[in-house]
Amino acid sequence: MPLMSIGLENIVYGLFGMIFGCILVFLNKPLALFALEYQNTLWGFRFDVSKIKSTRIIFIITGTGFIIVGLLSLLHIIQFR
Repeated sequence: MPLMSIGLENIVYGLFGMIFGCILVFLNKPLALFALEYQNTLWGFRFDVSKIKSTRIIFIITGTGFIIVGLLSLLHIIQFR
């Protein structure tokens, strides 16, 4: 017998997806700064702060995708597994 039913799994995955997506969308500027600084220190890249605009756009697009998939999972339109 599975630990969680399929309906509960969709709700949990949907909530996690929506929360993660909202974090990416609403906190895109601090996350983009952190990502650029981390890549510069870890990999030795020389990304300038002017590249933050493209990083923020990527975070917003990715976050919106997570929100859409989470919402569709909460509505049981898509099911995982």
